[in-house]
Amino acid sequence: MQARLIISVVGLFSLTMLLFSCSSSGGNGGNTGGAGSGNGTTTGINGGTITSSDNKVTLVLVPRAVLTDTTITITPLSSFPADARVIPGTVHEFGPDGTLFNNRVELAITYDPLNLPAGVKEDDLVIGNVVNGAWQPVFGSLVDAVNNTASVPIRGFSTYAVLDGDLDAFTDAYLKRKD
Repeated sequence: MQARLIISVVGLFSLTMLLFSCSSSGGNGGNTGGAGSGNGTTTGINGGTITSSDNKVTLVLVPRAVLTDTTITITPLSSFPADARVIPGTVHEFGPDGTLFNNRVELAITYDPLNLPAGVKEDDLVIGNVVNGAWQPVFGSLVDAVNNTASVPIRGFSTYAVLDGDLDAFTDAYLKRKD
């Protein structure tokens, strides 16, 4: 009786370990690599860091941000909703479209200070996303002027860019949309 119980426990343990190792090796949880237009990087339940092929975008996914293997794409865009607040060279589309995260994901976008329009201060920069065809600031944006990056926690994918976040710029853009 005891021998059968020990064999059953050892068998159950072995089966559990086999299943765990299969599920862990199938997903590149924690994968770090380039993602960009036309290709993607798969990440899983363990999270990881993904950098775009143009090295302008970094996504840091904490564990359990996605619960299944997900192939993430980051595509630099040259065509997007027009807005004078958009800093050139910072617009990227993220996929798969409609992805929502279970935990926070940190998005960082690098900008070139030489591309800042006249009068735009680095301290005023924010990350924005497209909502109903118009750019909106994403709450919680931070700027690192030393490394020329803007970052923000995000809960899902969209089209994101670095924007001039000066209140006057947003007011002007809002009033132009109302006309």
